[in-house]
Amino acid sequence: AACRVLRWCLQLGANWIVDIAAKHSSGARVVIETDGPLHFAINDSTRLLGGTVIRNRAVQALDWTLVTISLSEMGDV
Repeated sequence: AACRVLRWCLQLGANWIVDIAAKHSSGARVVIETDGPLHFAINDSTRLLGGTVIRNRAVQALDWTLVTISLSEMGDV
């Protein structure tokens, strides 16, 4: 089975631009978002800000599987 990256920075719906979007030959659609420090509360690096939570819900509501990667989890990559 093949997977094809549709676009980097793809616009989904009217309001959302995602980092990476891919579609599998099975029909599965996956969005990958890399969330840097601006996506998290300044006093709690595990708490997502409201705009990021809304983005995540909107992407899922558009029937995409969402994978998020926190840049803090990646360390010095």
